[in-house]
Amino acid sequence: MSLRTNIVRRGSVYRFRVRVPADLRERIGRTEISRSLRTKSAICAKSDAFSLYRKAELLWQRIRDPSMTPEGINRLVDDWVTAELTKDAIARTYLDFAEDRTPPGASVTEVAASMFASEAAANVEHWSEVVKRHDWEAARPCADALIAEKGLSIERGSDAHRLLCLALALASVEVEHARLDRSEGRWGARPQFGSEIRVPTPAEILPSTPPAIPTETLSVLVPKFMDEQRRHSGLAPKRLMDFEAALRLFSRWLGEDRSIDRITKKELGEFRLFLPKLPPNFTKRFPKLGLQEIATLAQEQSLRTLQPQTINGKYLVILERFFKWCAGCGFITENPATGIRVTQSKGASEKCRGPFKPDHLSKLFRAPLYAGCKSKAQIYKPGTDAVRDHRYWLPLLGLFTGARLNEICQLHLEDVRTVDGISCISINDEGDRRVKTEAARRLVPIHPDLDRLGFIDHVQRLRDRGQTRLFPEIKAGAGGYLSENVSKWFGRFLRFTFGKKAAKAAGLTFHSFRHTMKDALRAAGVDERIQDWLLGHENDHVSSHYGKGYEPPRLFVEISKVNYPGLDLSALHVG
Repeated sequence: MSLRTNIVRRGSVYRFRVRVPADLRERIGRTEISRSLRTKSAICAKSDAFSLYRKAELLWQRIRDPSMTPEGINRLVDDWVTAELTKDAIARTYLDFAEDRTPPGASVTEVAASMFASEAAANVEHWSEVVKRHDWEAARPCADALIAEKGLSIERGSDAHRLLCLALALASVEVEHARLDRSEGRWGARPQFGSEIRVPTPAEILPSTPPAIPTETLSVLVPKFMDEQRRHSGLAPKRLMDFEAALRLFSRWLGEDRSIDRITKKELGEFRLFLPKLPPNFTKRFPKLGLQEIATLAQEQSLRTLQPQTINGKYLVILERFFKWCAGCGFITENPATGIRVTQSKGASEKCRGPFKPDHLSKLFRAPLYAGCKSKAQIYKPGTDAVRDHRYWLPLLGLFTGARLNEICQLHLEDVRTVDGISCISINDEGDRRVKTEAARRLVPIHPDLDRLGFIDHVQRLRDRGQTRLFPEIKAGAGGYLSENVSKWFGRFLRFTFGKKAAKAAGLTFHSFRHTMKDALRAAGVDERIQDWLLGHENDHVSSHYGKGYEPPRLFVEISKVNYPGLDLSALHVG
């Protein structure tokens, strides 16, 4: 139930109100309960209302089922302790299970007593650790069985349910200590047996395998996982930052002291449902607010929230990988994060990015950066200076290759090469370069317009100067990618050229050049499989898995068909 419906404002002060359930109105004599929250702050009001709402839920539960009051829970647990010790006493009279484990000449009773003692000692250690960690969920199976047995109307996860679980965990320590004392001959007073005596089954008599003691928590395993990823995964620094952010958020949401083997798929599903309520960059924008407060604020102010592509790629995929690592290391038996995803429509990740239209391209390449600017430091102001660094070449390369921004930024001069008589750009993952997928490794012939613009001559001049990289002035960002800072610059360039609102409305980014190239290839009638090859797209066609691919002469013929009607770059041609 949304807390928004439980808060009203009277003047400038907020009040809490909650409707009394229909089945309790006659007993309570009211249809609604209301009280002042004594605050003018919406955030504080929501925090206080949440606490009052929980108390109201507990009140309804207590009225419906008196056994779920603290006193009723204590009586219920006392009866459970008596029943458990009764079953233990009966089990000690059936010692046949120890015969097969008794060596010749040894006493069956002594072996049985030793087995009971070993089990009790392990259970004492387990439940003591549970109580120490306040891990009330460890007693959840026992509590749920007891609720079903007694036919109690108690909601799983409610305050009453949690209190029962905690009481059973504490009582389990008492029961196991008593069993350990009995194994060592200390029975104390004559045991008080429950009212129902029955012959136990062999499975109940035979001591079970002591439960595993969950000692590893998120606070312990996340650093171990991240250390291994840094040393062996080969992930880029930026992706490692994504990993750290996702696991830090999950630990914050669930509790970093949570035992890894107590985390359920349901909780992963609840985390998945919570993520779409958060706005982008929420930790930077609201550093002093709690997660629930941030989500509430985002709803109140109608803030843009995380999109499915971001949630899946930067949170849920990472959690699945973390839990897979935990399972591989033996900390858990199954991966609870498998298959947890936010549904997104086909192509949703690309909807926010649009292609450059003819008028966009004409305006872009008439900007001072291309028509003449005041200086290298003032490229947005008209002048007579001709800048020929990465800012000049990146948009042109994007337009005539359709390559990804980082693919272009990381190019070395040796990647501009002649193959079968055709000047090509090799996009590869040699040395410090990276590619997004296997299909991203490719040769892209240099478009004739790039040659006319002087690109090959520019490469030769850099070689003559002893340079090794195409754009030596580009430095990697904090995330390890050369494209990080360049991407931010290009965003500013677009906003200056088109205006902030127009650039955003058209969905223009550097990635728009890939869409523009795709449209141009399609308009030129280029075979779709060659389109995919030139752009480095994965291709599901069976024939794409055979042979070594398309030869540069054929690719050059196809890419040369690309043209942009209405775009005149002749003023930039050399020679």
